[in-house]
Amino acid sequence: ASVTLQASVTTEGEGSLSDSDYQWSGYVSGTGRSITVPTDKAGSFEIRLQVKDKSATATVKVKEKPAPPAEVSGLTLTANPVKAEVGKPIEVAAAVSMSDGSSFSGTVSWSANNGATVSADKTKATVTAVKAGKVTVSATAGSKTANIEIEFTDKPVQKVSVKLEAPGSIGIGEK
Repeated sequence: ASVTLQASVTTEGEGSLSDSDYQWSGYVSGTGRSITVPTDKAGSFEIRLQVKDKSATATVKVKEKPAPPAEVSGLTLTANPVKAEVGKPIEVAAAVSMSDGSSFSGTVSWSANNGATVSADKTKATVTAVKAGKVTVSATAGSKTANIEIEFTDKPVQKVSVKLEAPGSIGIGEK
């Protein structure tokens, strides 16, 4: 890439200037009414223009190219445990990696299937199922999506009581 500097010269009298009357020096050198200045490196570069007995100086400042914004380069989900009873919440954590090694400061979007509910805060979510079965929890950060499967089981029976009453004895064919 480059930028072109154009000389602006006012003359008096009937004479004219030729390209060789324009002498460029400094960071670039050459002759002519304009000169091309390369912009392939950062810094401040002084350019001088001499026309006959007059001169002018300009400084071209080339800035560093800004680094591209960091992108999400990886997304991993973990849950402990990955099996629980219906109604008991499971915490799922998202580990987000950035392309430049910086800390993730964005938002993770969460969802779950099979009617499970998800409440989330940044990189952590709590998943609760309303029925037994497998639930896939999905998280998206940037352009990356990750899934984890959690199994929810029916609540175990806490106490069983059985009572059976029968007559003491009964004859064949009696009701």
